[in-house]
Amino acid sequence: MHSRQMTISDLVRDGVVTVRARPDIRRICLELSTACNLNCAMCIRSHWLPPVDRGHMSEEVFSAVAGSIDRLPSLQEVHLGGFGEPLLHPRALDFIDRLRCKGVEVSLSTNGTQIDEPTARALVKLGVLRVVVSVDSAKPEEFSQIRGQTGKLPRVLQGLFRIRDAKRAQRAGRPRLGIQTVLSRANASAKGALVQAARRVGASSLLVSHMLPYTCDMKDQILYTGPRHTGCQFSSASLFGGSGWPDEGGDWLGWGIVDLPRDRWRTDRSCPFVGGKWAAISAEGEVSPCYALMYTHSEYIFGRHKRVERLSFGNVLQDPLDSIWTSEEFVKFRTRVELFDFPACVDCELCDSCDFAAFNQNCWGDEVSCGDCLWAQGIIRCP
Repeated sequence: MHSRQMTISDLVRDGVVTVRARPDIRRICLELSTACNLNCAMCIRSHWLPPVDRGHMSEEVFSAVAGSIDRLPSLQEVHLGGFGEPLLHPRALDFIDRLRCKGVEVSLSTNGTQIDEPTARALVKLGVLRVVVSVDSAKPEEFSQIRGQTGKLPRVLQGLFRIRDAKRAQRAGRPRLGIQTVLSRANASAKGALVQAARRVGASSLLVSHMLPYTCDMKDQILYTGPRHTGCQFSSASLFGGSGWPDEGGDWLGWGIVDLPRDRWRTDRSCPFVGGKWAAISAEGEVSPCYALMYTHSEYIFGRHKRVERLSFGNVLQDPLDSIWTSEEFVKFRTRVELFDFPACVDCELCDSCDFAAFNQNCWGDEVSCGDCLWAQGIIRCP
């Protein structure tokens, strides 16, 4: 759900637009690794420009981030995610332990293949807040086709069962388990079975996102529609039924939910990253405002190709995270995004032939434009 969008009147004090630079990061997305043991068809990792070396976050980068935590009084959570598999990092559990010792909540996004019994027990013992596992089909053959490897679905589900069983053995209510799935024409028919899979493994939520195409071949696989679409409208609710399930985690009985995306472009836009005061930190230590701007890549917005350049406001090896966050350029950018003062390129009849839109710029002179970001629409989503 989108919060109320900031307006310019919110910033006016005595006739002057005033923005205070505060170290008010609430959530850090920490990319422990750019490596992954899978080769998913829809993943951005195969389409970075130029290709990024696959590697793990160094001790120096992690220590620089951890050392800034005491200067971030609003910090609520560190989410281990990004575009690689965090549990491939040989020190992932040690890093979680060090963050927990600082009193920080830690959550984790994973493909689930690395959750053996010791890892499951450790995640429970360390008090991880939430573990979200990516499962794009409940059909083994379809899952293998999407993931680029055969035989992985049983292993992924087994990892979820291991966490569920470890919670029961330790009489723990956390981590909360979640499943994330990406919706496209290639796997839409199998989505109903994911609700049953979520219930079996003890998940408390099923987060649904649409697919962001990174290649020309992928652009025809989307199910969401743009403002000029005149045919029948797709409804993700029709695949999942909107129903939930009892979640018997720990000593409490909850209710598991299906969290659905928007299925069509709308006029209201709001950035969940900037609005939620996220800082996205790559494995190299580069600090970006969101996932979408972490790496240079190509993508397709309703069939229109555009190139998106990486946007970094600094590196934690060179400047403290709180200093980067409160720098003039970063504060200006976040304020602009909170106001969402960008033209809506998708609504423009000239966008298909616009050179500005092709390079993620706009006709108002912005070098970086968020005007047609699908995350801001709630069409593309992440934990």
